[in-house]
Amino acid sequence: MSIPQDLWGTDELAMHILGFLPPPNLRNCAQVSRSFNRIAVQSVLDQHEIWNPQQSATLHLADNPNDLDSLSALLMSVHIKSLRYVIFNLKGVTSLHSALRSFHKMQRLVDRMTSLHTVYVHWPSEAYAEQPISDKMLANTCRCVEAFLDTTIAKGCTQLQLGGCNAFTSKYKLKKTPAITAAETARASAAERSSIWGSARGYLASRHTRAASDASPPYSEESNYCRKSSRFSISAPWISLTPSPKLSQVTKLAAFCAYSTSLFRPPFSEWTFTLLKASPITFLTLCFKDLPNDPLESKLILDRLAEAVPDVTTIHLDGVKLCLLKDVVSWLGQFKELRDLRMEPERSFAGTDLDAQSLQALARLPHLRTLASSSPILCSYLASCRGIGAGINASNLVMRYMWTSSTRSAVTAFIKDVERFHNAILETISGTEVQTSNIRVKLRFDRFSHRAKELEGILGHQNQLDGGEVLGMDSASSYIYL
Repeated sequence: MSIPQDLWGTDELAMHILGFLPPPNLRNCAQVSRSFNRIAVQSVLDQHEIWNPQQSATLHLADNPNDLDSLSALLMSVHIKSLRYVIFNLKGVTSLHSALRSFHKMQRLVDRMTSLHTVYVHWPSEAYAEQPISDKMLANTCRCVEAFLDTTIAKGCTQLQLGGCNAFTSKYKLKKTPAITAAETARASAAERSSIWGSARGYLASRHTRAASDASPPYSEESNYCRKSSRFSISAPWISLTPSPKLSQVTKLAAFCAYSTSLFRPPFSEWTFTLLKASPITFLTLCFKDLPNDPLESKLILDRLAEAVPDVTTIHLDGVKLCLLKDVVSWLGQFKELRDLRMEPERSFAGTDLDAQSLQALARLPHLRTLASSSPILCSYLASCRGIGAGINASNLVMRYMWTSSTRSAVTAFIKDVERFHNAILETISGTEVQTSNIRVKLRFDRFSHRAKELEGILGHQNQLDGGEVLGMDSASSYIYL
């Protein structure tokens, strides 16, 4: 059965009429025929401003499972079989029970796809971070999230972006004397098994119904963590996402973006690091705003990342804390295949916070060709290159600057940063390169994008950068290029 065109005229008119139906009736219409299904689904997607779901779809999930949201509309469709770029936004889901139902629906949708490219899951779970979560609920959460992620990877996803997922890390804690590396953990476990106490503990465990492994993870990097005890139980059972044995056989993941370090801590860490080790990852985006201040835990996370993706060629770092900046730079020196690096500090800082020795790890990277960061970091990098005699191409350096105001003082501060960067380049290069060198500056407007035109006029008309000019501006993405 098809919709007679001489009755309703166009699909747009049919979608407008179906838009007045309540969700139950609209679901019934979607089951009448393929033609009704296409128009009924698109009438719902139009309400959420999703015009071409196969190419790009931002799905805002509803807290009430009975609501006909954009995810429910895609589940009704019999036509949509591929998703190139899909965002699952769980910001409006304030209940953990509703979140689990949403993940089940997300898995159903992904499982029906024949082609999947980029998946972004935004799960700001702070709404129930402080709520008491039973072991049963935590186990159900791990199973639901694990099933969705495993299905996503199995469907050939090549770029996975995960944000949030930080409601459960507070249920775990790092042990007081962790074994930081996997090698140290293996040596510790072998020594314990060969000791008299280890044999005795193994014998006692076999005599009891509850083994010690129920309260702690198996011997691995996860054994550095333990569940926090509560007033109801002294030793809580270990609960986490378990990676599928088939993960290494099906993964095609080439780009991984983690907008929270919670993904590298229990209960997600075992699944995350197993995926990274099994996948051909070349592009890595990390947000270090919530990287633990504890040097032991931050070192554990960084070491596991370096071990999981040693051949990555592009790394983007955002929100690097100043107190951990030197540790992060030293960690970056382990990626010998690194070619493109973007490093964004958490906030601006003085150039005196870094010396030439601090960035020698980056200066010694053999294949690094592009470095984008703040002016102090770039100046220290250039000083490190001069110190070890490394060659440098100034056009491969990009100064990034967060613009927060267009006042006169803000413009003056920006110009001083550019001049400092320019002088550092002149000190590093020599000969004919001085005359042919230029400065690449990328401005980012977080909340004042409407002032970009005003800034362009200031820099263009007053010409305060000794011949510098505004080469272009992209007001849509709030960037301008100098």
